[in-house]
Amino acid sequence: YIDNTAKETFVSVYQEAKTMLEKALAGDASITQSDVDDMALRLNKAMGDLRLIPNKEELKKLLEEAMAKDLSLYT
Repeated sequence: YIDNTAKETFVSVYQEAKTMLEKALAGDASITQSDVDDMALRLNKAMGDLRLIPNKEELKKLLEEAMAKDLSLYT
């Protein structure tokens, strides 16, 4: 992934989520469903903001896969 603020944010939010999970598994009753829902939203957003390093070979493979699809199967 490209090293930028999105990657830094993801790593930070991931660590927060991991800590929350560990506390919940240890029986911390202060963690609410709302806390878990909020963390899930933050983690999903952070994951969505990540960007892969461009790779021409991967793009070429994706294009070949798309071109090999039988379009008559779709409406």
